[in-house]
Amino acid sequence: MNFVKFSGEMSLCSLILILATVPAQANRSYEQIDRIDSKIQLTQALIVITGVQLQKKPDGIEIILETANGETLDGTTVVEGNNLIVEIPNAQLQLLDGQEFYQENPIEDIAAISIIEFGTNSVRITVTGIDAPPDGEIISSQQGLILSIIPPLTEIIIVSTAEKQPENVQNVPVSVTVITQQEIRDADITSFSGIAANTPNFTVFTPNRNFILYSIRGLSNFNFLSRDPVAFYVVDLLPSVNGEDS
Repeated sequence: MNFVKFSGEMSLCSLILILATVPAQANRSYEQIDRIDSKIQLTQALIVITGVQLQKKPDGIEIILETANGETLDGTTVVEGNNLIVEIPNAQLQLLDGQEFYQENPIEDIAAISIIEFGTNSVRITVTGIDAPPDGEIISSQQGLILSIIPPLTEIIIVSTAEKQPENVQNVPVSVTVITQQEIRDADITSFSGIAANTPNFTVFTPNRNFILYSIRGLSNFNFLSRDPVAFYVVDLLPSVNGEDS
């Protein structure tokens, strides 16, 4: 009788243990199913890039990304050194030629263009300039994405060198200054000092009553032993005896 009672107690405990274990196993199964569903949804959300084309234009180049089902791609740009980088989230590369795209020297002033998968669910475009980062603009496309690239402007440095060559002042063309009769009267010019005051590049002074020093465009008689030959002409300067000009 006691044995039967003991067996009944054991059966009841086993039943409670089984009933307690079943909900825990069911919860773990539901969690695994949820994770699998999340992975499936994430995979379905990724946009597959199947083609890459480079199209040259007069002021640069366009990078055209084609998607499998014509989905539109979004991207953000950042500059690092000479690199223009475009990050495209929720995307995968499935190119016919491989999982990466690389083109060296596609146009002038652009060193390389590379397209790779970055992380688990994004694609990175890197455009490298030779001397500076290029400018880029993302253009919406019904088949994927278009990245318009403009190479950096090349600075042109012009170096100009000049060499001074000796030249005889007398061989350099000069302008002739003419003071008319009316100007002489209006300015009351009665001496060489008055003429010098109305003539550019001509100076004159008198160190004593018997000698006049002059300088015309650097030619002078300051040094008596090496004076430069200079001609000075005065026409119709003196009035006549009757007060009229001669």
